[in-house]
Amino acid sequence: MLAPPTGRRLPLLLAGAVLLAGAVACGTGPAPGATERARADETADVSADVSADVSADVRACRDQWADVAETILDMDGDPMPSSLSQRWSTIIAGVDYQRHNASGGDCVDAVEAQVQQISTLRQFTSRLRVYDMEFQLRDIQPQAEIYLNEPVPRKATDENGKPLAPPTHAAVQRALAVLEEQAAAANAQLEPAWEQAGAIDLGSPDAIRNAVGDLDRLAQSSPAFGACEQALQVLVVAVRVTHGAE
Repeated sequence: MLAPPTGRRLPLLLAGAVLLAGAVACGTGPAPGATERARADETADVSADVSADVSADVRACRDQWADVAETILDMDGDPMPSSLSQRWSTIIAGVDYQRHNASGGDCVDAVEAQVQQISTLRQFTSRLRVYDMEFQLRDIQPQAEIYLNEPVPRKATDENGKPLAPPTHAAVQRALAVLEEQAAAANAQLEPAWEQAGAIDLGSPDAIRNAVGDLDRLAQSSPAFGACEQALQVLVVAVRVTHGAE
C-alpha cells in the first residue's frame, strides 16, 4: 500500500476549486453569461448522447425491459417481512439498468430469464404470507371492521354450502385486539427465518422448501405467533360469514 502524502498539498480537484473560488471573490471570475453558455453546451452534449441513433433491435430490446419494469413498480416499497423488499430492490435495479443499457444481444432469452425470476419471487412471497402476522392483520382488519359495523348474521354458509356459526362482535373485537397487540412480536420472533428467506438461492427448489419448513418450525415455537394464529381463525370465520350471508 502506498504511504499517504506527508505534505499539505490539496488534491488536484479540490485545489482547482479553491483557486476558482478565490478568482471569483477577487472579481476575476468568468465573464457574464459564460457559465450559462457552458451549461447550455453541456446540455446539448447530453441531448446528443441520448438521441444518438441505436439499432431497431436495441430499441425493441430496451422497450421489452421497460415493459418488465412496469410490472414490478414499487414492489420494493412494502415493509412487511414476507414482501422481501430487498430482493425486489435488487431486481428493480437490474431491470432498470437493462432498460437503459441493453445491447440487444440475446434479448429474448435474457428477458424470459428475468421474468421467470420475478415469477419465482412472487410465488415465494405468497408462500410466506401465512406466517407474516403483520401482513395478515393489514389484510383482514378492514373486513373485520365491516363485520363489527353490521348486525351479526343469523346464519351463514361457507363456499361449499356448509353452515357457519357467526362469531359474536365481542369475540371478533377480542381477536382483533390480540392480533393488533401480538403481530409485531410474532414477526420479531421469526426474524431468523425472515433473514434466511431473504438470502437463499431462489433458483434452488430445495432451498425454498427448506426455508419455508424452517419458518414453519420457528412459528410453531413462537408464543406470539400461536396467539395470533388463534385470533386469526376467529377473524377468518367472520369474513367467511360476511361473504356467505351476502
